Amino acid sequence: MAVIKPIQEVKSLNIKNKLGTSSNFGQLTFGETRFGQFKSEYGIYQQRRKRKIKITIKTKFYLPKNPKTERQMINRLKFKEAVKKWQNLTNNEKEKYNISTKYKNLSGYNLFIKLTLLSN
Repeated sequence: MAVIKPIQEVKSLNIKNKLGTSSNFGQLTFGETRFGQFKSEYGIYQQRRKRKIKITIKTKFYLPKNPKTERQMINRLKFKEAVKKWQNLTNNEKEKYNISTKYKNLSGYNLFIKLTLLSN
């Protein structure tokens, strides 16, 4: 049975149900209040080091810009074509990529996309 300290001391609860540090970005949830109300603070968070400790800071909210430059649009088109190529592969061909990435920190899909984009 896990013993959980007061909520202020708990950093995060990751997907595998283990306590650990957060992934530094995304949604930070503070848990339930005494009366069962769920409270979340949405925004962009960063973890920074202050001397030897890590602190979590909520940054100012902003909407990312999308300039839609010619180079950006060409790269998006290449990526779209690479995804279509992957979808058109047979299961045996996909399995070959999955097997070749068995001991790498990469999926067969990601390897295929990477190789396709680098070849263009």
